[in-house]
Amino acid sequence: MHIMKKNILLNNPACKKEHMGKSIPNDLHAVSVCLPTWQNIIDYEERSPNLIKSLNAGYPRFIYHPYVNKAFEKFIENTNSEIQLYPTKKAAKRAWFDGQ
Repeated sequence: MHIMKKNILLNNPACKKEHMGKSIPNDLHAVSVCLPTWQNIIDYEERSPNLIKSLNAGYPRFIYHPYVNKAFEKFIENTNSEIQLYPTKKAAKRAWFDGQ
């Protein structure tokens, strides 16, 4: 028989303040992050620039993957144009021609 300890997360939380913004799990392609306080969650929902900048990862519609950010930064260094990144050439063509 397994007995669960009461309030185990209150005494030993899985996500602590010093982990704020880090990926859950610790993986380059994770889409979840540690938001340990209610204020962190409120700031996320209100798109607080300070909080958003501190996130290592996030759901792709809201937070860019680190590889996307690197590609964007490299492109911006070499041009004044805007950029849209797509996962495949086929997706890029579909987006381009569907918008024409």
